[in-house]
Parts: sequence; C-alpha cells; structure tokens
Amino acid sequence: MFKIKLTLFIGLGLIILGVSRVNAESLSSEVIEAMTDAILDEYKAEQTYSMVIEDFGNVKPFKNIIKAERRHAGMLADLFADYGLEVPESRWDSTNVPRFETVALACEASVQAEKDNAAIYEKYLKLDLPDDIREVITYNMNASVNNHLPAFTRCGSGCGEGTRQGRNPGQGCGGCGRTTND
Repeated sequence: MFKIKLTLFIGLGLIILGVSRVNAESLSSEVIEAMTDAILDEYKAEQTYSMVIEDFGNVKPFKNIIKAERRHAGMLADLFADYGLEVPESRWDSTNVPRFETVALACEASVQAEKDNAAIYEKYLKLDLPDDIREVITYNMNASVNNHLPAFTRCGSGCGEGTRQGRNPGQGCGGCGRTTND
C-alpha cells in the first residue's frame, strides 16, 4: 500500500512539473510582454507613492494604496514564478519618478497614473490569456478603477494642501481618501 501511494505521489509530482513547463512554453510573447508591462507599472506606482510618503509623511490615500500596489506587483510576480519565468526587477527609484510640491498635486497626478494603469490592463485583457493571468489582470484593473482612482480623485479635488517645505497637522488627505484594503 505504501509503494502504491508513493508511486502515485511521485507520478502526480511529475505531472505537475510537466504541466508547469508546458504552460511556460505556451505563453506567447504578447502575454509575457503584458505581464512585464503590468508589473513594471505597479513598481512605478509603488515607488512614486513611496516618494510622496517620504516627502509628506504617512498621508492618505498614499499610505493605503501603496500597500495595494505591493500586493498587485506580488500577484504578478507569483505568475512569473508559476510559469517558470524570471521576475522583472523594478527600474524605478527616487531619481526617476515624479516628485510633487503638495499632496493635492500628487493626488491629481495619481488620478492620471491610475487611469493609465487601468488602460494598460484593459489593453491586455483583449489578448488570449490563460485564466490565472486574466484573473490577476482583471483584479488589478478593478482595484485601480474602483478603489485607487476614486480615492485620488477625492484627494486631488481640494484636500491635501500640505507642502514639502512645511508639514502641518492635518496635511494630506486625512479622511478624504477612502481607506481601502485595495
């Protein structure tokens, strides 16, 4: 009985490994490009929002949305790993992302960044994607459109007047940006 279970276990493991190899080989260059563009855009958002936090403190909605950007990049990184592909590294650091004079200006720019992010995902949803990749891209796009974009829109429409030169109590968006897990 033990030998049968061991044989089944080893056989199942080999099948799983074989399927994983086939899946990696079956991804088109367009799908790999979509995954790469998506993760690089998530990295850029994370670094940009990190700089806003560095400049203005732990302000909403940035303090919440940066966590979501990390999750989104992590989900995409997991896909790369699942398909046996090397996970791209971030190209972004404090020297090549925008900096802003006020939180409100950062929010206004982030509105456009989230629209651009959603457009990237929408473009790639037109491809013939495996279900797991489609699920992650759809999830990330929906988070940008339904959560991040509204939070940045509220923030950019009037609150968030703190400046890099003088941080005042109440700077940033306070309660304007909806606290969100995603």
